[in-house]
Amino acid sequence: MPPRSTLRNTLHAIDRRSQWLLPVYLVVLVFATHYPADVLPSESIIGIDKVVHVLAYGVLGLLIAMRLPQSSAIKTVLLTTAIAFGIGLLDEITQPYFNRMCDPLDLLADLVGAAIGSAVWLNIRSGACPVTD
Repeated sequence: MPPRSTLRNTLHAIDRRSQWLLPVYLVVLVFATHYPADVLPSESIIGIDKVVHVLAYGVLGLLIAMRLPQSSAIKTVLLTTAIAFGIGLLDEITQPYFNRMCDPLDLLADLVGAAIGSAVWLNIRSGACPVTD
């Protein structure tokens, strides 16, 4: 019987490949957030865009944290959040050029997502997520 793979092993395998995952994800994120608003479907649930921002930047935060050198948890979360803040700020500032609205609450949702994503990576890295397939 083959050994059971764990979520941690899977994510460590992804970590080894993350040097290209992060830039690819950033390109996808930039294209997704700069798609002209007039061709997007209207928002059917109020505030759903904030949930999407938290999820998108949660993945970004996870990928950034995976690329950082191992250090204390607080340093990892702060550095990840600072990097994501820079990316999110640039994203929000440039959106009006693509017929999109700059929204400070989107930036806040980005920060929350990045912090959650980095915290998830820290839990995985420490072995606190013993989830098996």
